[in-house]
Amino acid sequence: MVPANDGFVRSQPDTDSVLIDIAGRALQEFCMVVNVGMPMWLPTPDGDVLNLQQYTETMFPSMFGPYRMGSVVDGTTKTGEVRRTADNPVAILMDAARWSQMFPGIVASATASPIITPSASQNGSIQLVTWIVNMEYDETTVSPLYHPLIRSGQALGACRWLASLQRQCEYLAIMHSCPDPALGDTDISPTGRKIIFEVAQRMTRSFYEAMCGPEAQPWRSIDNWCGGCGISLERFEVAAQVVTLFAGSGAPGFLVLRATTTVWLPGKPAQQVFDYLRHGYRRSEWDSLTKGSPILEQGCFATGQLPGNAISVLRTIAPDGTNGDLILQEACTDTSCMVLAFATLDDQSMERAMNNGDLATLSLLPSGIIILPDGHSEPLEPPASAAGSSSTDVSHRGNTGSFVSVMYQTLLGGQPPVKPSLDAIDNAGNQLCRVIRKIKDAVHANNVVNV
Repeated sequence: MVPANDGFVRSQPDTDSVLIDIAGRALQEFCMVVNVGMPMWLPTPDGDVLNLQQYTETMFPSMFGPYRMGSVVDGTTKTGEVRRTADNPVAILMDAARWSQMFPGIVASATASPIITPSASQNGSIQLVTWIVNMEYDETTVSPLYHPLIRSGQALGACRWLASLQRQCEYLAIMHSCPDPALGDTDISPTGRKIIFEVAQRMTRSFYEAMCGPEAQPWRSIDNWCGGCGISLERFEVAAQVVTLFAGSGAPGFLVLRATTTVWLPGKPAQQVFDYLRHGYRRSEWDSLTKGSPILEQGCFATGQLPGNAISVLRTIAPDGTNGDLILQEACTDTSCMVLAFATLDDQSMERAMNNGDLATLSLLPSGIIILPDGHSEPLEPPASAAGSSSTDVSHRGNTGSFVSVMYQTLLGGQPPVKPSLDAIDNAGNQLCRVIRKIKDAVHANNVVNV
């Protein structure tokens, strides 16, 4: 993958020839670097990192000229097995519409020029994929708190891309397979199971889109909120952005209040945070949707081999023992990112969807949590040759902290340009505070730092 826009305006034939030339040179360089080992690539626990000095001496002048002064250059590569789905990985990667589906935590949207039509073998249920990322970026545009994560390669490096591709291919293969009791499948019918997968996909995609921020909206307002959580020495501050926007494709539409915050938990691994959140028996501690009620798991479908990859159908239980709200949850985890997305469902709409596949009337307004490693790690002795590497931080292992992003959404009454009341903004901010405070207490975090 290479950038296609070099800043010049050309006619279509000229543009096509330039793109084909760039793609050809990029393929030639890719084939060269993918087939060499040391000293071009230096091994680390998270994959290989590029020896920038060796790369510069071997490859320059590159197709795009010298790197910009002051920019950071990172190169990473990772090889792993990918489970084949109905489409093989090459076909998936050549379909721009699939990129936001296969890499939901990295790509919001993608477009492609239909110049080249690929053809690839679809033999084999397991395929070996090698991913290479060679990127240049201006580090001054990124918060210093994120620098260790980006330099580690776990944010946008090859290990992140490949892990996402592996997880999504595994998800699709399981979705279209027969139910397997060994993977936690329940007695819900295969048709009902497929519907639940489709609804969960739609919900999680909506969650990612909301976390990325609204695109062009007919109306929206933005408020900043800051509040304190805890008391005495345990007190910490949480800053949140509260966005009110007009949503809905038809009249009359509706107003949505969306509050988001991100905090850093130094010294607390992402896996520890994820394990606390995904266990249903502790959910009423932090999830306002439960209203403090216990949770009954009515269905659970594993979506991958790693523990924690699952779609769950949950039901709150009222104090008198009657059924409460229906909650759909999808939990996703790989080596680089962990996600928990959830939304309440209307029983009648869900029943219609399960009976006849009618998803049009199913309204979803998801909230959720994203957990990333912070890039800090327990220092290990790096390879002696790592001095020339562009990503020597990757040679460390064992992330010691995590970034936790929380989003809460709710419907508001009224129509634009009605702005939310201060009480509504405070309530949203306090919901985020509660989640962060419960996470802090559960994992025994000493510090909570606003990002």
